[in-house]
Amino acid sequence: MQIVTLADLAATPWRNGGGQTRALGSGHAPHTQPHADGFDWRISLADITADGPFSTFAGIDRHALLIGEGTVELAGPSAAVMARPLLPISFPGELDLSARRRAGTVQARLLNLMVRRSALRGRIRIVDQACRIDDAVAWALVPLRGCWHLPGHQVEVGQAVLARHGDVRSTPHEADACAALVMVCLA
Repeated sequence: MQIVTLADLAATPWRNGGGQTRALGSGHAPHTQPHADGFDWRISLADITADGPFSTFAGIDRHALLIGEGTVELAGPSAAVMARPLLPISFPGELDLSARRRAGTVQARLLNLMVRRSALRGRIRIVDQACRIDDAVAWALVPLRGCWHLPGHQVEVGQAVLARHGDVRSTPHEADACAALVMVCLA
């Protein structure tokens, strides 16, 4: 288990200048050769600072959770998806989409999970009570409100825990705590 302070993650600017990404972690599916683009799963934070195109990723399923405020519309010729705070969304990485921040959107920050669909499946969900994390290739817990306890660790807002495998129980410290749980599992 690795505890990460989100503010310490290096920001990588997008090629189109419309935002930046902070990688929490990435890896490969078990017992596979590394893929040419370097990952089978990737968890990151993305700050959308300007409206514009989203990158496409063939063979990748994308999952996202708006953890900032407001609304971001991801729309293209064949699909549209609305990212609203704390409501996970999923879409194929091949979709040609552009991001547009809706009026009143203060901070468009997305928690992202990308998984190679031929080997893995993924999901993001909001948890607000004790939960067991098992049967995962990799996982991350990102507190959104309150403090969370894991064996030997305490994780607070502004931090995340990233782990590979394991059978772990996470427990909120406060009654109103909530967190984003990102799971990467075998397909």
